[in-house]
Amino acid sequence: MAGRFCAHCGEERVTDHSWAMSHFFHDVVHEFVHIDSKIAGTFWTLLRYPGLLTADYWRGRRTVWIRPLRLFIVIAAIHLLAVSNVQLRLEMFQEFDYSGVLTRNVGKLAAAHGMAAADVAAVVSARMGRIFAVAQYFSVALFALAPMVLYRRRSPWYAQHLIFSLHLYCFYFLFTSLTFQLLPVVSWVRAPLLLVTVGYLFFMLRRLYGEPAGPALGKALLLRVAHVVAETAALGISLSGALFWTHYSLPR
Repeated sequence: MAGRFCAHCGEERVTDHSWAMSHFFHDVVHEFVHIDSKIAGTFWTLLRYPGLLTADYWRGRRTVWIRPLRLFIVIAAIHLLAVSNVQLRLEMFQEFDYSGVLTRNVGKLAAAHGMAAADVAAVVSARMGRIFAVAQYFSVALFALAPMVLYRRRSPWYAQHLIFSLHLYCFYFLFTSLTFQLLPVVSWVRAPLLLVTVGYLFFMLRRLYGEPAGPALGKALLLRVAHVVAETAALGISLSGALFWTHYSLPR
């Protein structure tokens, strides 16, 4: 403690002034203002400067912004509230069940439990939504494998790509939360907006790796496909889990 702050841990030396009420109120004001400014600054940087949060975290500049996992938890909670009125329904999957396997399985479940197929479908839909609410947030770990494959020579550590994935999902969840609130519930209106994720990936890759425009666009498209695959995997897990849960929980 050669000076006011410890050179090892950064703690401030305790003095008589530390216990003054003026010092206490100064700390209170500072904490609230500092937290609010950090939240606003992190959100703005996430939306306005693709890849900057990731680049700063990789370089070790981490105290300026909200850390990636904490930011992801906050935005995931916002996203969950924003899309809470959007429900997964089994009928959405049955539309693409050209082989009829899913419909037959639902029929078998209904017969085994002495219920109408529509009632079983309603139970499966409700449980599928509950599982997906959790599964989609774990798809971020699956998606991180995609940039790791593309950039394994430049960034060999999985944790680096996981930070990349967390920041991308933060943008995706925040952006989709806004579109769900501001735009009508019409798929053809929202579908083109998903291309915004490709643009965001493009600028992330340009900032992080200095990619030329052509290769950056190609890899952005590949990563967008990987993102869709990760989301589809979450849907598949949700459907399979809901069917399994229903089979072993309904009375026989």
